[in-house]
Amino acid sequence: MLHTESTFGLTHKAVTHQLVVLPSGKSIDTDCLLTRAKLIRPDLNTTQVPLTTSAHAFSFPYSPANQGDNTTLTIKFLPLSNVSTQVCLSDVSLHRIDRLPYVQDQGPAVKVNQLGYLPTGPKRATLVTQSRTPVNWTLVNNDGATVSTGYSVVFGNDTSSGLNAHTIDFSFYSQEGTGYTVTTGTGATSFPFAISATLYDSLRQDSMQFFYQQRSGIAIDAELVGTQYARPAGHLDVPPNTVSYLI
Repeated sequence: MLHTESTFGLTHKAVTHQLVVLPSGKSIDTDCLLTRAKLIRPDLNTTQVPLTTSAHAFSFPYSPANQGDNTTLTIKFLPLSNVSTQVCLSDVSLHRIDRLPYVQDQGPAVKVNQLGYLPTGPKRATLVTQSRTPVNWTLVNNDGATVSTGYSVVFGNDTSSGLNAHTIDFSFYSQEGTGYTVTTGTGATSFPFAISATLYDSLRQDSMQFFYQQRSGIAIDAELVGTQYARPAGHLDVPPNTVSYLI
């Protein structure tokens, strides 16, 4: 007897099961024992466990996409070919996993172009603050000296982020250098950045290196990308990818 699908109503974050597979016939192809049960999670991911002829305990985290009280977990068993098989499921238990709430690191409240700015181009930063009035800002060079000051312009609510924002414009400053930071009267300091006419000189090379690593039909050379990204050509002459060497 084979139950091809069992559904349990679950309301907790984790579950522990025990599986036993009992072949009803005396003779069985040992390859059949390699069949694996798939636990189908609501988020479309799967967890696989081996089916054996003896009791086998296993556990897996269960985080349903639907956090409602009626969330279900479906367990599906792949049938063994030409073999009558009984699958036993016992000692099902649920355990809540208490997790600390995730807090996203949004970086400093002053958002700048971390690559940098061109000397004669626009130079703008964004300040995230609840202030409804302009905030003073200071541009500091790599030596810690103040090279420019000003006041932010209140932008208001940014609909894409839901945050209240100000804009900071220091386009008039054109002295090249590295390690610049913008500090505001709210106590926020940006990540360091550069002002340089050569910021984008390596853009062509960077672009070619990126697309080179995406190719699947040629070997990726360690001398060009480093050993951590090197790999042989993939899918060569393997149906249906017999022409992948052209990619």
